[in-house]
Amino acid sequence: MPSFKIRRRQSKYKQVLKNDFDIEYSNEPTKNIMIGNAGLVSGIKYEQLAQLLTEYGKVDSLVMIPGKSYSFVVYSTVNEATEAFDSINGILKLDNMDGPLFLVYTSSVPPSGESSQDSLPKGLTLLNDFVTEEEESMLLNCVDWNTSNHQTGKSLKNRRVKHYGYEFRYDNNNVDKDSPLDEAVPDECGFIVDRLQNLGYPLTWVPDQLTVNQYQKGQGIPSHIDTHSAFESPLLSLSLGSDVVMEFRRGNLYVPIMLPRRSILIMDGDARYAWTHGITPRTMDVVRVEGGLSVRERGVRTSFTLRRVRRGQCNCDFPLTCDSQQVTISDTQASQLEAEYVHEVYNNIADHFSETRTKVWPNVKQFLMLFDAGSVIVDAGCGNGKYFGVNRAVYQVGFDRSEGLAGITHSRGFEVFVSDCLSLPLRDNVADGIISVAVVHHLSTAARREQALREMSRVLMPGGRALVTVWAKDQTKQSKTAYLKQDRKNRRGCDRSEKISQAREVAENRIHQCEKSVKESTSEKPLEFYTSVDSPNITNNDFKLPIHTARTEFQHQDVFVPWKVKSKNAEEKKEAVFLRYYHVFEENELVKLCNKIEGINVLDSYYTEGNWCVIFQKDEK
Repeated sequence: MPSFKIRRRQSKYKQVLKNDFDIEYSNEPTKNIMIGNAGLVSGIKYEQLAQLLTEYGKVDSLVMIPGKSYSFVVYSTVNEATEAFDSINGILKLDNMDGPLFLVYTSSVPPSGESSQDSLPKGLTLLNDFVTEEEESMLLNCVDWNTSNHQTGKSLKNRRVKHYGYEFRYDNNNVDKDSPLDEAVPDECGFIVDRLQNLGYPLTWVPDQLTVNQYQKGQGIPSHIDTHSAFESPLLSLSLGSDVVMEFRRGNLYVPIMLPRRSILIMDGDARYAWTHGITPRTMDVVRVEGGLSVRERGVRTSFTLRRVRRGQCNCDFPLTCDSQQVTISDTQASQLEAEYVHEVYNNIADHFSETRTKVWPNVKQFLMLFDAGSVIVDAGCGNGKYFGVNRAVYQVGFDRSEGLAGITHSRGFEVFVSDCLSLPLRDNVADGIISVAVVHHLSTAARREQALREMSRVLMPGGRALVTVWAKDQTKQSKTAYLKQDRKNRRGCDRSEKISQAREVAENRIHQCEKSVKESTSEKPLEFYTSVDSPNITNNDFKLPIHTARTEFQHQDVFVPWKVKSKNAEEKKEAVFLRYYHVFEENELVKLCNKIEGINVLDSYYTEGNWCVIFQKDEK
């Protein structure tokens, strides 16, 4: 009989099987085995695992799944699988492991999760071995990181960066076109355009801006689209020093691209204007090898991004992501939008919403428990009051814009009032602490979001602290969040390669139709929002923002998120759909808003379960 430790581990992996893939374990030997603690996330390489497993028989397939700490093996016969199981389970280990491998028989195995690199985003071209080793060395040596120019040679949080020609300003994601730098693009880069033209790529301009990024092992860059109005198309990115995987995303589409050392990536059309690109901070990447997937250690990578500064506005065919074609709204229009699609909606769904909001977030609880007995805490947007009483030693008061939610909190015996976070009926310097959980993302302009933070700062006592959380646009930063996982069952049982191909084609067509409708629309309204092509049939939608598809990644920052309430009459099988306005935040966007407010300092900024969180403190006087 297996030891208690082995049985405990097996019990854990059986539950993982059920939760992640709806696969059943087997008490009897099968050809299929789950290796519970040997996966890509653990740094296990395909080659080393294959070498061990093939000692016991013919392996039909070895499945290693990106983002998972386990893997699967399928043997040709049950006898071979049994020999491997009996010889390895709880006994043998790989060289880089602290303990032995633990195995479970399974009824089947999942698909590999391997995405094809043959189907690149439209407009994306990757040329391998674009420069020689000698040219690579020459380019790396031409960068003077010790420059005295204060505008260049900066060390950012995630990497070291230097600009030539024009400085890229990270505060507004643009360049100052009237203030060129003293250092132009180095002459050593001159051969790049000539070589592209000789290879048949019709590049019609010479780059006048160069950004050199140097990434140490484990560093990355947030997912982003280079500002349309800042640069022409295409963008050129030369990878030197090390391979890396760059991730491209567009709505629900995700394509990881291996950029080999000395390759050049050309981003044009859709890839330039509509797909985000970024590099996840990690020390190794999942790569293809013969037979499946493996991991590859990263080294120090230096990228040369060559661009041409745009003169004038962008008039591309991608208005949904184009800063030159975005419509600004007045404060009156913003107020109307929030009144209809935030305040009124939460009044209508208050009871149902409250039923779904019972879990106390650990990070909020931790923040509240930091305050001493007798401290005054304000819950700015308290909802149904679930954070009241978490720290029973403090005095807590809350408010909410929804009369319905405030009424629920009041019925539970808590101190609450109805108010707007843009203008609080509270004196200056009265609160030791403030929490604002999932509120600021309902404000529809940057100015209004900043004003809400200013009000919190005004109400805080000197030295007081506030915790603010907002929804993140990136819902995959920590694998997949609970928000995305809720749709897992709908995706089970499909052939992955066929599913990826079909989903990509459908999504591309939908996005194209949506962008085309935006481009061609001639609304008489001064405020123009547009409904996505796959929207539910909702007639009360004067503001036509894209309607987000539930449990999928966010494609846009400003969206309507549906809330569905089923009829209480089971026979009717009807549901009411309410649209809630959200502005989902990019990485560091909330920090930048806080930095605009004098007298406060950001103490911490972090990501948890699909939310960006900031803790700031008011200066002592």
